[in-house]
Amino acid sequence: MPVIASGGCGSLSHLQEALSAGAASYVLVNIVLPNGQHTISEVRDHLFAHPSFGTDNS
Repeated sequence: MPVIASGGCGSLSHLQEALSAGAASYVLVNIVLPNGQHTISEVRDHLFAHPSFGTDNS
């Protein structure tokens, strides 16, 4: 069953921490995207740059 981490995401590093610290399959980005803090591309690039998320398969 997929697990979704929700709440407390104020930066790109928080997304990475949520995915690598627990068993979350997904994270919500309902604050960093709508307020213009980051773009979807920035979120994607940040996560793919981290070794635990594999390689960029764009």
